[in-house]
Amino acid sequence: MVVKGLKLNEWALFKRLECVVAHVPAGARLADIGSDHCYLPVALMCRGVITVVAGEVALTPFHAAERSVRESELE
Repeated sequence: MVVKGLKLNEWALFKRLECVVAHVPAGARLADIGSDHCYLPVALMCRGVITVVAGEVALTPFHAAERSVRESELE
């Protein structure tokens, strides 16, 4: 995850997600239903920690999730 240039509310989100990431055991499998921006799955996959499936039914959050995956070169 890129930290540089985060806004205040994005920084708070980043810190919360990092707390979650720190507690996910290596080799875990994650189903992130209602993934929204897909930050948690992306953070975990970038670290090579887990296998993940992310789901989103609303179009705008789905596009945000796609963008997060693409920008992290996880396609």
